[in-house]
Amino acid sequence: MRVEVFTAASAIQDLRAEWRQVLSQLPFQSVFFTPQWQETWWRHFGATHHLHLLTVRSSDGTLQGLAPLMRSNGGEAPPRLELIGDLELCDYLDVLMVPAQQQVVGRALVESLVADGGAEVALCLHNLSQHSPTPTVFHDRLVQHGLTVEVEPVETCPTARLPTEWRRIWRACPARIAMSCVASCAGRKQQFIWSIGPPALPPSSTRISTRS
Repeated sequence: MRVEVFTAASAIQDLRAEWRQVLSQLPFQSVFFTPQWQETWWRHFGATHHLHLLTVRSSDGTLQGLAPLMRSNGGEAPPRLELIGDLELCDYLDVLMVPAQQQVVGRALVESLVADGGAEVALCLHNLSQHSPTPTVFHDRLVQHGLTVEVEPVETCPTARLPTEWRRIWRACPARIAMSCVASCAGRKQQFIWSIGPPALPPSSTRISTRS
């Protein structure tokens, strides 16, 4: 597997077709995973960050996974990498991996992050869905590099099966009830906080620390 790092915002646009192809293979999908959403969020809110988008390709050049990350632009120590997006506007975020290649993609990404991390880097993976394979895939790889791993469920997102046709949803319940459902469910999500680094990190931190 070959890992590339992109730092220019134009990469999101350039990768759109391949990005959507990876998304089409995921069992759990979200609009927040799409290049359109990520590009829009970056255009409006990315000014205080540097893009750090990682792609993983097989030997034939096929895109097998990508980690849409950004690096903090401030003077934080250690430097902070996190998924593109935020807690308020993005219900779900994740590293995207073709299911059949999850193990090798996860290994390649972890090795790249550790190699590029220098003396220390903090990686924050927030708003992962309860269906996300990322904690399971990454855990052993991170431990092998001497890192401690903590996965903490923060909020539970209520879910319900709905008809595929939206008009049937609105016809099924009065507007008053429908609006109430939207309001009561807004902002509730399954969030995993990853803390990887010294065991003494405070429980509220969302940090992955690597040391060379």
